[in-house]
Amino acid sequence: MIMQVLGAHSPISYGIGFIGSNASVRDHIIYQEREPTEEPMIILASVVGLACFRDVEHIACDGNFKFNPKYKVASEDDMPASEDAQFYQIYSLHSIYQDLPERSESVLLVVALLPSKSPEVYNKMFRKVKETLVAEFGDIGQRKRFHFDMEVAAMNACRQVFNESRVTTCYFHFAKNIMDKVHRMGLRDYYADMRNPGFYNWLRTLIGSALLPRDLFDNRIWPYIEQNVPTRDVRK
Repeated sequence: MIMQVLGAHSPISYGIGFIGSNASVRDHIIYQEREPTEEPMIILASVVGLACFRDVEHIACDGNFKFNPKYKVASEDDMPASEDAQFYQIYSLHSIYQDLPERSESVLLVVALLPSKSPEVYNKMFRKVKETLVAEFGDIGQRKRFHFDMEVAAMNACRQVFNESRVTTCYFHFAKNIMDKVHRMGLRDYYADMRNPGFYNWLRTLIGSALLPRDLFDNRIWPYIEQNVPTRDVRK
């Protein structure tokens, strides 16, 4: 429904304010940047979504850069808005319920239309969500665990705003980032050479170590990884 209203021809007009006719969407706006000198930002959430945010421990955070809606830019002389601009991304927060067998589901909590992926923008987004939670319920509920896809700016902003919560990354993206680095460094053939598997085994140990308990990683695995960094000499 949100995408239908805030799609290719959004009823948003900066400098004029929200002028859409859909009262349901207007009621779900928890923050809108109205200053024409500031970058546009809109954050939407329902009371039910915010209640789920407060209730849940695990929250998944992710941005979508493909389906970013347009909005109208108001002219300086108060004439009707005509110029099209586009949000940089749609950022969403989802609850993750894992209390089987009662529940195993994900619920959309917050949708934010953001102008960029800068640390300042992420900080403002998380701050406005937290302020709304506190205003609505008096607190943010239980201690949270936020899950990210290795977006460092978003992770750091979340740590600053929800400083009592835990921030974790996605294992899939962690492994993917390491392999992308291997390819960029020109080590793909070195990794794939099973005649001399030293580098392959070392790298798989590094990737797999992310799944181990932290104390085991700190005391046993990381010292091993540091002391056994392979070189080209391993192939001889």
